[in-house]
Amino acid sequence: MAVDEVAMAAGGFRRVGEAEVVLAFLRGELDSARFGAAVRRAVAEAGGLDLVRRPDLGCEEENRARERALAVSRGWRDSGLFDGWGCF
Repeated sequence: MAVDEVAMAAGGFRRVGEAEVVLAFLRGELDSARFGAAVRRAVAEAGGLDLVRRPDLGCEEENRARERALAVSRGWRDSGLFDGWGCF
């Protein structure tokens, strides 16, 4: 068994796609004292808070809107913050 398979089995982890990573990051930042206002503004401009509160991960249009919101608010794909994440 590969190391990542052992880690997943032991800790309940599972592989996720990029859309789920973006959603999780946005959810985690919505109420952030430091970044929350910028994230909420970017999500609202991208299509509304339902993109994060009631997401449809199967909808590519929503996924692109969430990516835009994360790019505007936190530098998704353009910032060193996300280097080495291995999800894209």
